[in-house]
Amino acid sequence: MSHSQQLNSSQQSLLQHYQNAEFRQRRGMPRKPCRIPVTFSFGTGKCYAELMENISLEGAFIRTDAYFFPGEELTVLIPFARRKKQVRVRGKVVRHNEEGIGIKFEKRAVSPAKAK
Repeated sequence: MSHSQQLNSSQQSLLQHYQNAEFRQRRGMPRKPCRIPVTFSFGTGKCYAELMENISLEGAFIRTDAYFFPGEELTVLIPFARRKKQVRVRGKVVRHNEEGIGIKFEKRAVSPAKAK
């Protein structure tokens, strides 16, 4: 049995609130809400099509039902409708909760995506 299964629902809720508040305090840049469909992949090569809910210069939150471990590296393709281009960004998962994953972008890890 995992640690989270040993906690009752009110304890889990309190723990989640504390973890989210602590994480928000560590952010260097404020995030902007958005609803951008993105695709991302991990080292396994499997691609996921999900919805990015917020973004900053340092990271983003992507809603997903799939589970990913903190520290896992990924590549995200972000479309920019006004420019009709996509940008490829590398990053790492820094947190996971029941709603999705928080990722931190690598510095200098942005490149234009090749057109398909």
